[in-house]
Amino acid sequence: MKSISGKTFAKLLESRGWKLVRVNGSHHVYVNHPGLKAGAWSQKTFEPG
Repeated sequence: MKSISGKTFAKLLESRGWKLVRVNGSHHVYVNHPGLKAGAWSQKTFEPG
């Protein structure tokens, strides 16, 4: 599994039906179902594991 940028991760979430609910600085919070949240940082690269 390769690294993925925060920007790419955000696009992936949005393409799968996740909705952006708030932004605090560079921290974006997405929700898909009530109680299920995911965070994405535009300047950070996510490493496997």
